[in-house]
Amino acid sequence: MAIEPESEPLSEPTEERGDNTTERMLVSDATAVTAESRFLLAWLNDQMGIMAGLGHPARPGEDTSLAMSKIVAARAARAARPAWTTRDPRVAVDPSRLQAIAERDDIQAAFAPHVWEPAIIDLTAVLSVQQSVNMQDLDARVADTSRSLESICLPFPGAKEAITLSVDNGGTCFTVASPNPNLRVTGAGLVGVTVGPRDERQAIQIFVGIMPSYLHVCAYRGRYFLRDGYHRAVGLLRRNVTQVPAILIHARTLIELTPQPGLFGEDVLFDERPPALVDFLDDSVALTGTRRMTRKFIRIRPDEFNH
Repeated sequence: MAIEPESEPLSEPTEERGDNTTERMLVSDATAVTAESRFLLAWLNDQMGIMAGLGHPARPGEDTSLAMSKIVAARAARAARPAWTTRDPRVAVDPSRLQAIAERDDIQAAFAPHVWEPAIIDLTAVLSVQQSVNMQDLDARVADTSRSLESICLPFPGAKEAITLSVDNGGTCFTVASPNPNLRVTGAGLVGVTVGPRDERQAIQIFVGIMPSYLHVCAYRGRYFLRDGYHRAVGLLRRNVTQVPAILIHARTLIELTPQPGLFGEDVLFDERPPALVDFLDDSVALTGTRRMTRKFIRIRPDEFNH
């Protein structure tokens, strides 16, 4: 099951080094592509909050007083709230609508490792595990009124997205790229290819594609959290659409709820005043800033060797 690229988890500056000395730094530079993002400022620590306010990690000697003042104000607004009251977000609907979702082969395959059920979810009753959401093309993602909510929130596999191919190293190294981090190798095979009269050669086929991303919620320790689908969910909320089809996972562990780094920790998620999904649209606790956007790459390089 793919986790949707609604927004990459906000994390501290990191650097990864491998065979190609790949570096990932959450800083702005001349070549970086940035996009408007919305941050749940009231729940970020000082370092993350300052980075959200500045659009980059604080540099030595940089004035962060304005960013810090916004953090203090957001935290005060959070503290003034009443304690969070949990309510079941499931909305009663015709069971046949849910049965049609439950019988889909792609849904069954994607959620097989989990205890799950289809549901119509009230997004205003759901908390957020994600610290930020990408606002780029937010309205366009959910603006097509000819599409059903099922096709937006629980899309069928096969949707086409932009994928590019580049060839280097004398035509033997291939790089596939997409702005969608759900780009994956989806299969491979060895086939015979006819390239000319009486000339048939063996060829390796490698299939790539964007894995489908479904809007789904986790029930864990008596609370309900949006696990995936933030870009669509916030876009729908901004259009006053609050009840949407989703998959409800009954999570058994914290890892099942937060499977990747850079999400809110248990201390925030089970705080007396946790971050709700609707808080992305609340200016008293959220901040609009910019994030550096990354791309997903798949590099295919043949190596010849004897063993």
